[in-house]
Amino acid sequence: MIKFNSKYDYIVIGTGSAGCVVANRMSQNSDISVLLLEAGKEDTKPKIHIPVQCVNLQGSKVEWGYLS
Repeated sequence: MIKFNSKYDYIVIGTGSAGCVVANRMSQNSDISVLLLEAGKEDTKPKIHIPVQCVNLQGSKVEWGYLS
């Protein structure tokens, strides 16, 4: 069973390449606690793992539809 704290020093949102690196580096310090959060379902579509295919995922169920 996973144990969750009620308080964290840092919360990292998003487990993309940057989020994972940031959370990993911060968690190396045993004096701080880090919570890494990710939303969404499991990435079962092969195109998700091929960066050049990101264009083909626009408008699909794996895209959140946010504009920036």
